[in-house]
Amino acid sequence: MFNKISALLFIFLFSVFVTAQQAKDKSNQQIVDVKFCDLLKNQDEYKDKTVRLKATYRYGFEWSELYCSNCVGKGQVWVDFADSFEESSKKKYRKKLNENGEGGRTVNVTFVGKFLAQGHYGHMGGYSYNFVVEKVENAEIIYKYSPVFNSLPEEAKLKTYCQKNN
Repeated sequence: MFNKISALLFIFLFSVFVTAQQAKDKSNQQIVDVKFCDLLKNQDEYKDKTVRLKATYRYGFEWSELYCSNCVGKGQVWVDFADSFEESSKKKYRKKLNENGEGGRTVNVTFVGKFLAQGHYGHMGGYSYNFVVEKVENAEIIYKYSPVFNSLPEEAKLKTYCQKNN
């Protein structure tokens, strides 16, 4: 009886230690704040790292794209969502990313996630970069449709990152 209790106690304490260590390792993961245009300019520096960025996100039927108006045309970034996205993001922000009215939406966002480069991502592999969102920290719908930046009305263009946050 004593050996079984000792063994169970050991297993319990060991599992508590392992769980605490995993939590510590996860919390020690450094999140780097980066401007979206800098991310594209210095892609090797941020590749496969967890970063926080502010950008404009447009999504619709066959697109899911991040951009910043100061560097439109410098590279297309496809957006995917990690499994952790649902549990780590507030419902009010998730909802704004799922309101798929006719033509999608254009949304200013603050995302935390991993940047992947030098590949073929998204619809028909047409995007050179991929951002895998682990958490959305903010989301603000700025236009009820999701045309490419150059086709946005001027009023909506002025609300996009980086126009809004120079």
